Amino acid sequence: MKRLFEAIKNIKNSSRPVPPEGDVSDVYGGPIWPYLLIYKLWYLGLLMVIIWQWPEMNRDAFFGNMARWPRVGEIVFGSYLTTWDGAHYMSIAEQGYIPGSPSCAFWPLWPFMMRIGSWLTGGSCLISGMILSNLFSFFGLLWTHRLVEIHFGRRLANRTLLLMIFYPGALFFQFPYTESLFLFLMTGFLLSLENRNWFMVYLLGLLLPVTRSVGLFLLIPLVWYFWVCLKNEKDLGLGMKCFLVSVPIQGFLLYLFSMNMAAGDPMEAFQVQYHWGTNNANNLFDLPKFLLAFFDLRSWHDYSGSLLDRIFFVYSLPSLVLLWWYKRDWFWLGVVLCIFPAMIATYISYIRYLTVAFPVILGWALILDWVRSRTAVLVIYMVLLGLHAVLLWRHINSYWAG
Repeated sequence: MKRLFEAIKNIKNSSRPVPPEGDVSDVYGGPIWPYLLIYKLWYLGLLMVIIWQWPEMNRDAFFGNMARWPRVGEIVFGSYLTTWDGAHYMSIAEQGYIPGSPSCAFWPLWPFMMRIGSWLTGGSCLISGMILSNLFSFFGLLWTHRLVEIHFGRRLANRTLLLMIFYPGALFFQFPYTESLFLFLMTGFLLSLENRNWFMVYLLGLLLPVTRSVGLFLLIPLVWYFWVCLKNEKDLGLGMKCFLVSVPIQGFLLYLFSMNMAAGDPMEAFQVQYHWGTNNANNLFDLPKFLLAFFDLRSWHDYSGSLLDRIFFVYSLPSLVLLWWYKRDWFWLGVVLCIFPAMIATYISYIRYLTVAFPVILGWALILDWVRSRTAVLVIYMVLLGLHAVLLWRHINSYWAG
C-alpha cells in the first residue's frame, strides 16, 4: 500500500520541460488548482439554485426511461441529479447487476466506486457519486492542464482548460457519470508514462477498460507510444514492453471477469444490447453505415439524428490533423476518443463522449491561438458557454442533452 500511495503522489511530479526559446514563464506559473476549485464550487452552487428555483422535469421522459431514481415513487430533488444514464448507475450501485436488465450494458468500475464511497456517506450512493464525480473531474482537469503544459506551454494549457470547462459536454463532469473517472484514469495514465512510472501505468491502464468500452481501444495509441516514443528505452526489456502494451487487453479480461461475478455471464453487456439498438462494436467495420448516418438528421439535438452531435464531430476533425503534425502519439489517442465513439454509436451521445477527448480540445486551442481577433475568440467562448447552459438545463430536467 505504501508503494501505491507513493506512486499516486508522484503522478503530479512530471519533469518540467525547458522551453526551446522564449520566456520561461510560458511554462512555469502559479498553481491552477485554486481557480479550478472556485469553478467547481461555483458550478455546484449554481446547479443547486437552478434545481431549487426552476425545476421543470419532463415527466413523460423521466417515468418512461428504462431506469429512474428513485426506482419507485415520485420525483425528488435527487432525481434532477440522476437523469438518463445516471439512473442506471444508481441502480447498479444500489442493487447490483440484474441479468437481462438494460443496465447491464454499463461498465462496472464506476458504480462499484459509488457503492464503496457510500460507506462514507451514510449509505447514500447519490452523495457518493456526486462527490466522487466532482473529485475525479477536478484532478482530471488539473492533470489535463499539466499534460498540455509539459508539451505546449502554460498559455495553451490555460486555453485548453478553459475550452474544456466551457465545452457543453463538460456538464457531465458534475454528475454521477463515467466521464470524470475516465478522464482521471486516462490523464493519470499519461502522466505516469511521462514519469516512466510503470507501476501506475499498469494499474491505471488495467482500470480504464473496466470503466468504459473505449478503454480497450487505448491499445492503439499505447502500441504507437511504445513502438516510436519508447523504442530506445533501456530500462524496459522486450518482455516488459509487451506486458505493458497488452494492459488494455488485460483490463478487458478483468471486465469480463467482473461481469461474470456480478451478473453471472461475462458477455451480459452484449446480450442486452437489443434494449438499446446502439453502441455496437460491429459498426467499426461498417463504414457505409457510418457515412450515411451522418446525413440522417432529425432534430437540432436529440437521442438520434442530432445536428449538434454532427457539428461537433466535423469540428473535431481539424484537431486530428493538427495533432498529426504536432504530437503524433496524441493523434492516435484522439482517433480512439473522437472517431471510434462516433462510429460505434453512430453519433449518438457524441457531445458527451467527446468530453474526455482532451487532445481534440487542445487542437481547438491551437486553432484559436492563430485567431488574432479577440472579439472572435470571445464570441466562440460565449457560444460554447451558451450551449453548455442550455444542455445543462435540459439534462437536469430529463430533456436529452447527451
